[in-house]
Amino acid sequence: MGPRLAPPEVTHPRTRSVAVALGETRQIASATAGDFRVTFTASREPDDGSGEPPAATVDVEGSVRAKGAWVSVGTLPVKGTWFWFAVTDVGGVCQVSVGDFPRPYAVIGLSHGQSLGCAPTTSYHVENGRLVVG
Repeated sequence: MGPRLAPPEVTHPRTRSVAVALGETRQIASATAGDFRVTFTASREPDDGSGEPPAATVDVEGSVRAKGAWVSVGTLPVKGTWFWFAVTDVGGVCQVSVGDFPRPYAVIGLSHGQSLGCAPTTSYHVENGRLVVG
C-alpha cells in the first residue's frame, strides 16, 4: 500500500479567552490521517506569584482506529517551556503534520510567543503499539 496523498485534517482554536480558570486545559490542535489521530492539549500551570506570564504543559495523545473505534496508544509530554497565552492563542501552533505510512507519525511545532517565534519541531510515532518520541 502506498502513502496517502490527502492532506491531514487539522483543527485548532481561533479564539483567546481573557479570563482563564486555574487548572484550565484546552485542546490546541488535533489532526487525523487515515487510521491515526493525535490531539494536543495545553494545561495551565498554577500561578507561582512571580508576576511572570502563566506557564503551560502540553501533552500529545495518539490514537489508532481499531474495529471502528479510536484506541489510545499513549500520551506523552511535549518537552519544552511553554507559556499559556503563547500556545493557546492564534498562531500558538506553528506546525502540525501527521501521516500513517509507513507507520503512524506526527510532528508539531509550538510558539514561544510572538517575539520569540516558533520552537523546533518535535516528532512522534507509533512503535509496537505505543506512542514514542522520535
